[in-house]
Amino acid sequence: MFNFRKSAVLFFLITLSLTSCEKRQNEQETRESLGTICSVNLYNSGTESLYEKIFERLDKIDNKFSTRKSDSETSKVNKNAGTEVEVSEEFIYVLESAIKAAQISNGAFDPSIGVLSDLWGIDSNRANVPKKEDIENAIQNVDFSKIQIDEKKKTVKIEQGMMLDFGGIVKGFATDEIVNILEKNEVFGATVNLSGNVYVFGGKKDKSPWKIGIKNPINPDGMAVLSLTDLKNTSIVTSGIYEKFFVKNGSFYHHIIDSSTGYPVSNGLLSMTVICKNSIVADALSTAFFIEGTEEAFKSVKKVSQTFSIEEPKIIAIEADGKIYASKELKGYLGLLLDDYTLIFR
Repeated sequence: MFNFRKSAVLFFLITLSLTSCEKRQNEQETRESLGTICSVNLYNSGTESLYEKIFERLDKIDNKFSTRKSDSETSKVNKNAGTEVEVSEEFIYVLESAIKAAQISNGAFDPSIGVLSDLWGIDSNRANVPKKEDIENAIQNVDFSKIQIDEKKKTVKIEQGMMLDFGGIVKGFATDEIVNILEKNEVFGATVNLSGNVYVFGGKKDKSPWKIGIKNPINPDGMAVLSLTDLKNTSIVTSGIYEKFFVKNGSFYHHIIDSSTGYPVSNGLLSMTVICKNSIVADALSTAFFIEGTEEAFKSVKKVSQTFSIEEPKIIAIEADGKIYASKELKGYLGLLLDDYTLIFR
């Protein structure tokens, strides 16, 4: 005998299953995670379930590394400064990667900058210019060499008064984790953009090259300054003065803090782009090299291969005087779009 109720339920389940796996060709998925806007386009490989898997992973990373969440591993380590705190293996991996970037840049990048970041509050609704004496006191609590990691016990210990901040590296780690998901699911081609952390994965169906623009730091909402082509399985990460900032009494303050002075970096650079296969490396070094400045960045990039066991990254520095310095290996793949800039390969 025909059972209408059972048949209706079965039809609903089949429909739900088909909907959840439905292809979403050339539709970008954009959500908020990691404290920023994250966009992923899986093109011909896109399905609802795969997008869901990617953004669930992003939220788990945010829950682990965010300083905004009181129950994150970062917050637990910061709250228990002076004592050993048990953490996950991936927490140790990201922290050790951050320390390597700090070593390459002689401390320009420092994961223990949390106390200074918190003082300025630029990435929050309480951005302010701290008192000079507060900045001087905070600087005393920034020193990556004092971070203790015990891999066997899976513990991390920081000194009292110190705070970790993974804002300059966690988006890179998250991007690499998305790439792992893309590989496991045999995605043909995709683009990932975690607010300045761009990754081009695989290729296009029509075999045309990926093309990525690098923003004009003076007018980031307008035309790009540079265009990169012929990219594949590559991370392109840019740190710039235009990303997060505030204006107080006519003065401009951006979010990239120099831990040696305690103030936003002021070295003539407007943006620094790092290009390599590993996004966690590109993310940390785009900040490190921005703080170091153009000359030191071109020296420091030579240390990367040995420290991280990867191919030497390529870099692009855009300066306030209109000069753009780029790694000579990018010649032929990098085009200047605006006439009021000068492109120099070195």
